[in-house]
Amino acid sequence: MLKRLLLVSFVVLLYLIAFMPPTLVQSSQARPKKFFDDDSVIRSLKKNGIKYTTKRSVLWIEKGYLADDEIEKFSSLIDRGIIRVEKYLGVPFDKERYKDDKIHYFIKSGRFASHVYAGYNQRKFRKPIVFLSFVKEKRAPHLHETVHIVTWDFRSLWIREGLAIYLNNKLGGYPAFPNFGRDIDDCAKEYLNRNFKYVFRLIGKNGIPQFSKALERRVFYYFCGSFVKFFEGEIGIEKFMQIYKAKNTKKAIVEVTGKKVEEWKKAWLDTLNVQL
Repeated sequence: MLKRLLLVSFVVLLYLIAFMPPTLVQSSQARPKKFFDDDSVIRSLKKNGIKYTTKRSVLWIEKGYLADDEIEKFSSLIDRGIIRVEKYLGVPFDKERYKDDKIHYFIKSGRFASHVYAGYNQRKFRKPIVFLSFVKEKRAPHLHETVHIVTWDFRSLWIREGLAIYLNNKLGGYPAFPNFGRDIDDCAKEYLNRNFKYVFRLIGKNGIPQFSKALERRVFYYFCGSFVKFFEGEIGIEKFMQIYKAKNTKKAIVEVTGKKVEEWKKAWLDTLNVQL
């Protein structure tokens, strides 16, 4: 009886394993390694890199990546960028939240996506840290990422990324992802006319959507940047920041402007001369 019970239990276990989602049966060792480990890069550059401190920032640079004059010029660019972002938004760098009076930029060679510490999970951490690639090529989105650090209190991805893209272009950042200097409205218009309606529907939604393809994410960024450019231009930065920091972004748009996001999106499409 016991043997039979053990056999039945074993068969049931095999059945369950066979039909489990792959992510549940894979061991941690079987999963692919992270392409970019924030903490490892911090440790490596603090130990082996070059430290360059300015009034508003600390640069941690991979040894041999930038010449001395390049470091000096880029550090000045970063400090001017921080001041421009604060002035435009009317929002100072939050020293109390971060327990620091400077933003830290970790700069290294290699092809990786520039980002703030923890990426989209930025609100969970109190680290004023930016990772930058393509600095030598003058394509690093230093101003874009600085916006993320200053405006850390967000709830919806479209408004967070849209503001960073818009201000990177408006305040003189390097030509960087996603439009690399191309007019953001032209980028949005092109893909609105290429049947990306499902990405268009994400604009104005609360929360952080997931993307299965790199193109979807890039198109989403185009739409975010163009819509925020229009939206902020219509309501002004003070009202925009009220919406930006609200717990429910979609609800806040109605409360602050008196219009639903769908009405604002239609007005945006009209300015682009696009019909969906």
